[in-house]
Amino acid sequence: MRKSIRTGLIAGAIAAAGIGLTAAPAAAADASWTVTGASGYAYGYSDDTQLRVPRSGAVLKCVDAEADATINNGSYSSTVGTIDSTTWTTCTGPFGLTFNVTHGGTWNIKGVQPTADPAVNVGSITNISASISGPACSATFTGGVPGYYRNATGTLSVDPTAPNPGNVSLVASGVTGCLGIIQNGDTAQFTGNFEIDPNTIDLTYVP
Repeated sequence: MRKSIRTGLIAGAIAAAGIGLTAAPAAAADASWTVTGASGYAYGYSDDTQLRVPRSGAVLKCVDAEADATINNGSYSSTVGTIDSTTWTTCTGPFGLTFNVTHGGTWNIKGVQPTADPAVNVGSITNISASISGPACSATFTGGVPGYYRNATGTLSVDPTAPNPGNVSLVASGVTGCLGIIQNGDTAQFTGNFEIDPNTIDLTYVP
């Protein structure tokens, strides 16, 4: 069930990647992005995140995922904000085993290219580092994920099928145990739809 955000401590929203249904030309090297409606602190919540390792079919799902970010109004060449911390609750993997997920470092939110809809943009989250640990299994995933952001609804969708001109990917390392379900060098697909509160942040492509 989607969590309602009412605390008043939340001042902004994760913004930067974009939800797009149609393709558009890639952004030019000197393109920039304008962020409006932000207020410094940003928050996002998802109840449908999933990490999947295609090689083995292993899936890790979390009931709740929360992200705290820094996004300010302004013009940017690529990186429009950062994700400073994430919290993952009730995460289960193969055989119903429970896992903990630990955030690492600062993740970058980037604009990548527009779509045919000016309110919809393709982006990516890069510099990701997240570790999982559970019964007889631990691993770290690093890299990036593609996605979309829709201004009208304030929804961030991390989507492995999104345009990915930078070829960002998540890769497993430091694997211990896991019975071969996760191996060093495995790529992983991450999906999740993050609700934004408030949903006033707009990301605009400026050619």
